[in-house]
Amino acid sequence: MSSIHADLIKNATEAQALLMEFSNQMQHLSLKSLDNQNDFTLTVFNVTNTASPIITIGGDDVTVTMTKGIPTSTSGGNANQQTVAKAMAVVGLNLLGVGLSNDEVVNFFSKGITPTSLAAAESQLKGHHDAVLQLSLESLSRVAQILQKIAQKLAS
Repeated sequence: MSSIHADLIKNATEAQALLMEFSNQMQHLSLKSLDNQNDFTLTVFNVTNTASPIITIGGDDVTVTMTKGIPTSTSGGNANQQTVAKAMAVVGLNLLGVGLSNDEVVNFFSKGITPTSLAAAESQLKGHHDAVLQLSLESLSRVAQILQKIAQKLAS
């Protein structure tokens, strides 16, 4: 039974980490939306496997290596494009996770990072993320209650 509790806590912690990563990367995109959009128009979002999306942004290919939904490295493009590609990889993989296609992800950012594209991505994902977070919190609450009851029985 404690293995199940440990798994619930681990899953809830990982879900929270992914939500924080998503939030951080949306902030990066928001900041970059003030820069030259020609560098950041997305023409290809290709996920050969979820660990390494290939993103063609501003005409340059950038490969983003991911581990458990968090970017770990990039190659190709310039430094600004790599920063944006990391953010787009996180947002794009989240969009794929709620059922959108690669082409639909490209469509979000085909005109660059605009307030409209950011709002559309956030809108698509908000309900899903809220549900994941709610489930995680409920699981943690149940685990805490069960552990509290166990502690009470052991103390008596």
